[in-house]
Amino acid sequence: MCLAFLRFAPDDPWSLLLVSIRDEDLARPAAAPGPWWPETHPGVIGGRDLRAGGTWLAVDAAQRTVAAIFTPAATEPTAPGQPSRGDLPLRALASGGLDEATVGDYAPFALLLARPDDVAWWTWTGSALDHVTVEPGMHIANIDGLDAETTSARQARWREPFASSVPAPFRPDGSAGQRWAGWLDLLADGLEPEQPDALLLRRTVGDAAYGTKSVALLALGPAGLRYDESATPWDRGSWVTVC
Repeated sequence: MCLAFLRFAPDDPWSLLLVSIRDEDLARPAAAPGPWWPETHPGVIGGRDLRAGGTWLAVDAAQRTVAAIFTPAATEPTAPGQPSRGDLPLRALASGGLDEATVGDYAPFALLLARPDDVAWWTWTGSALDHVTVEPGMHIANIDGLDAETTSARQARWREPFASSVPAPFRPDGSAGQRWAGWLDLLADGLEPEQPDALLLRRTVGDAAYGTKSVALLALGPAGLRYDESATPWDRGSWVTVC
């Protein structure tokens, strides 16, 4: 994942509302969200990276928990023998968190781990692991950090539009358009090719095309779980309900 906005309200029946945007090499193959790891991670749903086998976002429906990984945009490939960071959302769901023994072999990343009553933000620099308990409220995040608007132009531009259009009270029934309303409006208009602070990216990096490959919209809490996803979020009719 490369940009996420969340509203965390522990006393709400839908305590976490999350929009999570995945930006990636557009040629990198991936499968739509599904239960791709039945033997090692039963009950976990997420999109699957077909090159390395991991995921950018994983949801444990039974536990109502989500984990999303953030990596630098258009990074160099991992070093030979270095594990894929797509393993980490699955590891975090299985163990309930991260520790330095778990992450020591990985390239730098940030990771969001959220439950109905607890949200954590992890950052690994390659030499130090930092853990922050996320307070209730509105938050925006990417590889630049959590609520880092002063250093991230993308965060600075999009925090207020998402905060002012939070779909609360959340209504789980009906279509994705009815559930997510204003957030879908932002996403539908968010594609701005070659604009560095665009909501949905399309840019040229060397000989490759890089940009938004999918967006996930999640609501979780004591009242239940809703997970909608689109590979073309600028198309209002493209949203699929995962669960």
